[in-house]
Amino acid sequence: MPKREAGALAVAALLLVVVLPVCNALPASSPLYLSDFRLNLFGKFLAYAILALGLDLLWGYAGVLSLGHGVFFGLGAYAMGMHLMLEIGSKSVYQSALPDFMVWNQVKELPLFWKPFYSGAFTLAAVVLVPGLFALAFGFLAFRSRIRACISRSSRRRSRCRRGWCSTGTRCGSAAPTASRTSRRSSAFH
Repeated sequence: MPKREAGALAVAALLLVVVLPVCNALPASSPLYLSDFRLNLFGKFLAYAILALGLDLLWGYAGVLSLGHGVFFGLGAYAMGMHLMLEIGSKSVYQSALPDFMVWNQVKELPLFWKPFYSGAFTLAAVVLVPGLFALAFGFLAFRSRIRACISRSSRRRSRCRRGWCSTGTRCGSAAPTASRTSRRSSAFH
């Protein structure tokens, strides 16, 4: 990474991680005061920027349209949501220590797997580890069968294998296409 870009990235990180929380800690009469609402809004912007960056890298750079990475983003968001629901506590609509949806469903006590989410450190680890472990398991299952097929029509132009035939009409690993190979290839795709 060029030095100029690295410097800009460092300034942006410093702004988001240090300056914004400091501005939130200032007294409300200060002109640099940042309300809780605005700080929360910056957090949402940052989360959506991470999601957009993942989509841009996958769709723009790799050329593959995949909305499956939203599942991993959602798993991390769900883990953080569990923590935030527990942080509300008795300030919720029903003044119960249980999250509102558990009160609606007449759950009497907090399930065992929810209890570690009282800890902020555990939650931050879960936000990263739960989607990571899910991706590891899914990736292992998906790629152990050595999938080589192209995913979308736009990638057919590339010379990757699809059912043993390349988009150039040749059998993978063979020489020039023949008429019979080309007709078999086109009937397989349509």
